[in-house]
Amino acid sequence: MEGLAEHRMPATAHSAPSTASTQEPTTPTHLPSPPATTPSSTTRKRKPQIRFSAEMDTVLLQEVLAHNPFEAGRGSKTAAWAQIADAVGFGVDARRCREHCGLLVAGFKSKIAASEKASGVVESHTEMDDLLANVAELAAEEEER
Repeated sequence: MEGLAEHRMPATAHSAPSTASTQEPTTPTHLPSPPATTPSSTTRKRKPQIRFSAEMDTVLLQEVLAHNPFEAGRGSKTAAWAQIADAVGFGVDARRCREHCGLLVAGFKSKIAASEKASGVVESHTEMDDLLANVAELAAEEEER
């Protein structure tokens, strides 16, 4: 037991310091400040974040129906989504349009599944529902091929 007592830290080492002025600064003052960062060719500037509104969703779905990227052949789907991204004019890229359309369709499918489970509930039918139903049908046709 005597050997263990020698390796223990004194009780004062665990206590909190009484004032901040008696402590040494945590960052050394003798180190030079880091150099100013300059943009280089390897860093890409992030595009501003865009949140889709209901109007933007409607425009996106209308363009998806007009261009139908689901029937594009292998290797040309990205170009089809790029056309849609250019047509909507929101400043988003093809990937963002494709992913957001997928999220809208998935949400619509879950909404339909939930409404089928609920019996006797009358739900309103909107233009967005029509657009989503048409896009979901196009996507389902593509999955069958």
